[in-house]
Amino acid sequence: MKIKSTYQGPQIPAQTKVRRQHAERFVFNFSFLTQDKKYNLDARSKTINHKVRVKMLERIWQLSQNDIVEVMAYPREQGFEKIPAADVRLSVHPEFKNSHRDEECDTDYWVFRLSKLGRVISKRNDNILYIMSIDANFDQYDHG
Repeated sequence: MKIKSTYQGPQIPAQTKVRRQHAERFVFNFSFLTQDKKYNLDARSKTINHKVRVKMLERIWQLSQNDIVEVMAYPREQGFEKIPAADVRLSVHPEFKNSHRDEECDTDYWVFRLSKLGRVISKRNDNILYIMSIDANFDQYDHG
């Protein structure tokens, strides 16, 4: 007795659609920039000049072009450096703490460089980087 099988193997559509996931990129939030005029974007600031502002905008654009995994793999000169909170001298915006956002963020600060013009100090909550301070005098923490 022969049994005839109707199974013809797996059925694969001629055009298989593979959906690519969206890249997870950093977003930058300036809502809680320190109130200290020496380290914020106040128009009267004598330390945050036009060159620093342009370089910061350029760096933010660069850091937001690739997936977070790629950016975190950059050397610290091009990407980020993690600095323990205890090592940073920073007057945190009171609303940042009052809103409990500080509890949602990493305990350390994340810093990106503006070449020889300064560095930007931020707090990270997943893909959100809260810009906390712009250190154009290189005096908010000692770099070893």
